[in-house]
Amino acid sequence: MKEELEALHKNNTWTLVPTPSPQTNIVGSNWVFKTKLNSDGNVDRFKARLVARGYSQVPRVDFEETFSPILKPTTLRLVLALATTLFWPFRQLDVKNAFLHGNLKEEVYMRQPLGLEDLIHPDYDTILLLLYVDDIVLTASSLTLLQEVINNLSNKFALKDLGSLSYFLGIEVTKFLEGIFLSQAKYSRDVLTQASMLEAATIATPLVAKDTITP
Repeated sequence: MKEELEALHKNNTWTLVPTPSPQTNIVGSNWVFKTKLNSDGNVDRFKARLVARGYSQVPRVDFEETFSPILKPTTLRLVLALATTLFWPFRQLDVKNAFLHGNLKEEVYMRQPLGLEDLIHPDYDTILLLLYVDDIVLTASSLTLLQEVINNLSNKFALKDLGSLSYFLGIEVTKFLEGIFLSQAKYSRDVLTQASMLEAATIATPLVAKDTITP
């Protein structure tokens, strides 16, 4: 599998891009494993091929025609007989990753196989948007996606980027390496200030302890 992936990257077989539109046909991918044998029947090597699921392609959209050069048995026997008669030497070659050298005229989009997602171009991303009138809080699984959404919103609305979340709806937000801390200390002080009780003395109980309540 490693050898196959290295060959795919070496040949620049694909370019990682986001899905153009929801209507775009995305061809699936699959690993195909094969055991290659020598002429004596012993195992030569184990091969792995990353292939597109051709059955999910749409004719005249993802492809026009398919072609692969095929040697006829009669031609093989004729050349072998001719070379033998003329005492010519034989050599056999195998083109590595032959199908990677073809050039597509069509634009074909294939989904990455599981486990091969690129951090910059992941298959699936999640973004959560919290909206309170005109205040927005965003979080996403990818910093790239987060910035992309901010840029798109900025193109449509006049936004002020307040940076990392620190204060929202009266809640102070402090982020630590171990987690997050929420506090309403400022909100409490503002309430006390409006009620002219900021300098009021504190008590341990909501009622005076010496008062007696009778039914």
